[in-house]
Amino acid sequence: RFLNISHNTITQLHKITFFSNTELNILIISYNLQTGIHRELFIHLYKLEILYLGFNKLTTFQDNIVSKLWNLRYLDLSGNQFIYFEIEILPKLPKLNVILFDQSGLCCMLKEKGNNSCGSLAAENCISNYLLHTGFMLAITMWARSSKT
Repeated sequence: RFLNISHNTITQLHKITFFSNTELNILIISYNLQTGIHRELFIHLYKLEILYLGFNKLTTFQDNIVSKLWNLRYLDLSGNQFIYFEIEILPKLPKLNVILFDQSGLCCMLKEKGNNSCGSLAAENCISNYLLHTGFMLAITMWARSSKT
C-alpha cells in the first residue's frame, strides 16, 4: 500500500491522520511545509517500510516520532532545516538500511554515560562517531548540498 501527499502546502498533520491506514508500506510526505511531526502521527503504521519526509521545514527529529516503525528500511529526511537530531533512534529501528539527510550544521546529541551535550560535529562525523561507539551497522547516505545560491 502506498500513499503520496507530497508537493502540497501541508504545515501540520493531525495525530490521527494515519490511524486507519495501518497497512501502509510506503508513505511520502516530502515537499510540504511541515515544521514538526506529532509524536503519535506514525504510531499505528507498523508495516511502514519506506518513509519520505524530505524537503519540509523540520528542525528537530526525536526518537519517539518513529519509535514504533519496526519495519522501516528507508528514511529520507533530506532537505530539512534540522538543528537537532536524536541519534539514539538508530538502534530502535532494527531494519533501517538507509537514512538520508544533508545538514552539516546539525546539532547532534550523543548521550554517553550521563553526558547530554550538544556537540558541534558535522552530521556525518556525529553519525560516524555514534556508529563506532555503539557498533551499530547502518549504511548512511549524506547529501552534499551545494552552498551556492
